[in-house]
Amino acid sequence: MRHPLWLVNATLLVVLSAAFVFVFLSNQRVPQIVPLMVNNAPSSIQQKTSRAIDLEQIYENDLFNTYTKTFPAPVEQNYTHPMPQPPTHSQVSVPEEAKQPFLPPLEVTLKGILYVDDDSSNCALIADNKTHVETSYKIGEKVEDAQLIRIFANRVILIRSNGQQETLYVNETDIEKDPVFVEHEHQWSHIIKNINENKYFLDHQAFGGICKNLARFIDMFDLTTVYKESKSIGCKVGKISSHSLGAAMGIESYDIITSINNLSTKTTDERYKIYEDLLTKNYGDEITVTLMHNNQEKIITYTLHDLKDPIDEPLEVLQKADLLSGIHIGPSAEEIEEEHLEILKGQYKFAPTQQELKIKEKMNMLKESTTNG
Repeated sequence: MRHPLWLVNATLLVVLSAAFVFVFLSNQRVPQIVPLMVNNAPSSIQQKTSRAIDLEQIYENDLFNTYTKTFPAPVEQNYTHPMPQPPTHSQVSVPEEAKQPFLPPLEVTLKGILYVDDDSSNCALIADNKTHVETSYKIGEKVEDAQLIRIFANRVILIRSNGQQETLYVNETDIEKDPVFVEHEHQWSHIIKNINENKYFLDHQAFGGICKNLARFIDMFDLTTVYKESKSIGCKVGKISSHSLGAAMGIESYDIITSINNLSTKTTDERYKIYEDLLTKNYGDEITVTLMHNNQEKIITYTLHDLKDPIDEPLEVLQKADLLSGIHIGPSAEEIEEEHLEILKGQYKFAPTQQELKIKEKMNMLKESTTNG
């Protein structure tokens, strides 16, 4: 058995051999030192630098090609711009107004009205036709889908949810007396009379009998404030019937009243001044109304005139009028009374009335039945 020391020696020998091989393979040669040769002759660079520098040649050999031999002539800037052309006119299509569906009348009945001078205290008693329950309403309160907006002595006005206006009357006879629903122009002959274009005779006393206050006047003509560019320009007339009093006065639907007797109608205070001014007018005075009709100014002149027919006046009223001081034109009260008597005496000279024809026909039938019997 060998001694284990030889293993250590063999290992060291192998490591030493590997070290020699590594040193041999990684050995690099040291470069030889070459002596510098000093040349005393001037170099070409020194010769070139000794010359004068030619800048023009440097510019011409521009590396970035930005050099130009001649400078361009300065360009004069034109600070005036051509006037822009006006925009071309384009026709704007106005959309059609949406038509609200017509709602059937409210199934209610006006039973009674508590009417006083103060509008806020007025009360209307309205009954539901289905449940027969009677409820009292004041201005501003709701009746089904409608809102109560006005209470008069004999009727109430409601506005429906679609803008439809509805009027309830206490009695049917009040409907026939309401001038809004009169369908014949000759019914207004005692109030308004047309002289010529845009000139009328107006009996303000007869007009006051129908339109007793400012609220009634606003309701009759359906007046609302109209605005242009967020500023009030006057009162706009609503939809009025072709046979209404407003139409007889020469006013049409959607006319805009801008002034009355040179007093503006823009604000509520100005309108009340107009109302007070009109109350001071009397027969012979003129009222000038300026309005806009289809974007054109229109002026209507009303001369206050007595349009009552003397034949229709009682004798007592005419006699009182004769006692008044002043100049009287026309027949006297006695002459009118004599004319009444002449008309009554001469009634048989006219064609027989329908009643007389019926009586005559009945007498003939009785006579024939007696003869045949």
